[in-house]
Amino acid sequence: SEEQMASIVQALSLYRDTDVETYYTEAGQWLDALVEYVGILNTEIGWSADRAVALVVDKYVTPAIEGGDTNLIVFVKTQLEALRG
Repeated sequence: SEEQMASIVQALSLYRDTDVETYYTEAGQWLDALVEYVGILNTEIGWSADRAVALVVDKYVTPAIEGGDTNLIVFVKTQLEALRG
């Protein structure tokens, strides 16, 4: 839901730029790396945004769902889906 997404975004923003290594900081760094990877596949390799996002979701996000925090994984997947434009 939008409320759940707003809560997750708020939690990540509170911890993303702190010096304290937290779960949220690591999740934010992971998300940043995935977004950067999608960008490289799209702009430097020439893949469509759909293809790049699909690869990243299939290769990294989906396996993480099996043992990860579902709320954070939903947030990551939603952010990657938004890259499709």
